[in-house]
Amino acid sequence: MKDKLNEHGQAEYEKARLLMVNYWQDVYELPLSCYCFTLQLLEQAGRNIDERGLIIPYTNKSGATNLIENPYCKVYRDLSALAMKQAKQLGLPVADNQKIKSAPKQKKGFDLSSAVLRKA
Repeated sequence: MKDKLNEHGQAEYEKARLLMVNYWQDVYELPLSCYCFTLQLLEQAGRNIDERGLIIPYTNKSGATNLIENPYCKVYRDLSALAMKQAKQLGLPVADNQKIKSAPKQKKGFDLSSAVLRKA
């Protein structure tokens, strides 16, 4: 599977392997290759969406042209979900984990709790 990766897939493979260096085993070779292949397909689908747009014209059997969602949008959504599941299985950091670990953003404007604490 690893030989099917393009430059983007190879880069993702090396990046992920470096993250897993502390607990790497040869058993992870195939799942990691599959994960990187998924990222590669995801990147290709994203490029197609960038080139053609989210909405594309479609001509039906009667000759009428309608605007439909680019089929690659569904492919992109499905591959994103698959990549997230694969990353979790491999123990790689995913965007959800990073959001949870980040500090909550400060709200602009008046904060009642800080005003109460200042008076006490």
